[in-house]
Amino acid sequence: TLLPGPDLGRRCADIMRRTRDEGFEVGIHTWDHVRWQDGVGDASAAWTRREMELAQNRCTDIFKAPALTHGAAGWQMPRHALRMTQEMGFHYCSDGRALPSAGTPHFPVVNAEIIDCPQLPTTLPTLDELIGLDGCTDGNVDQHLLALTANAPAAIAAARRPMAAHVFTLHAELEGMRLLPVFEKLLAGWKDQGYELVATDTVYQNLDRAHLPYFEAINASLPGRSGLLLMQGKPFLPMLAAAVLVMVGGERIARRDVETRTPADRGRLLDLAAPAGLIAVFRSGHMTAQAVEKLKALRDPALFPIFRSALSSD
Repeated sequence: TLLPGPDLGRRCADIMRRTRDEGFEVGIHTWDHVRWQDGVGDASAAWTRREMELAQNRCTDIFKAPALTHGAAGWQMPRHALRMTQEMGFHYCSDGRALPSAGTPHFPVVNAEIIDCPQLPTTLPTLDELIGLDGCTDGNVDQHLLALTANAPAAIAAARRPMAAHVFTLHAELEGMRLLPVFEKLLAGWKDQGYELVATDTVYQNLDRAHLPYFEAINASLPGRSGLLLMQGKPFLPMLAAAVLVMVGGERIARRDVETRTPADRGRLLDLAAPAGLIAVFRSGHMTAQAVEKLKALRDPALFPIFRSALSSD
């Protein structure tokens, strides 16, 4: 007999509120884990919106306030879902993954579309990904993970105060139950290595959004994990990309990608345009002959390979 899964939002609301009241950060994981992980990749924008709004509505019912962060089930987060993170007003999200040596808070970029909601990706492998690989067992997996954190990660460039951070994903049914002894060893080991254990919101609160870097949002695989996941990809050159989009796209893109930006971003766009003599483009939203020549003068495949196709279309 197959029975539907329990409605944890109704059955465990008191536990969730008590968890928040004890000082732990709370946010949205998903409305239906299996449906999201198996279906969001090919889903429509309307389907994605409905799932995320169901989760947000239930979160508001439980906590009497909307969630301010989101961590996607199975790290499945296609374009429609990423767009919703900015529309729903999340302060930041932790929806994707990054390699331990490369992960950093950033704005994700999907096919040159900048998502105005920072991502703080998971930077460490999960225990279930490690166990069974390269001799890892329940008895020694903590040592494998602690070896990855023995050296501090690179400092976060956009931090207001000096900070370096890893993000670790755990599961209540694993680290909180079967692998609880392993998790306790990890907590002790990280403290011995000099780490402070904090909520991801603590990292976010120390970020200067105006100086956050931009990285491509890609789908890629990781050892020990099946399927494709949202991953932090290569660095993206955001201001030049926006300038190219405005110049080749006309007024509609000019309004969306310049006028609606934060003051800091608009200023950086103008700073970029001024040396190239492209101020008129931002005022009119149209490509001028002079702008075309100035833009072509910027073409350097070694420096700007990401714009090669856009520039060659002139």
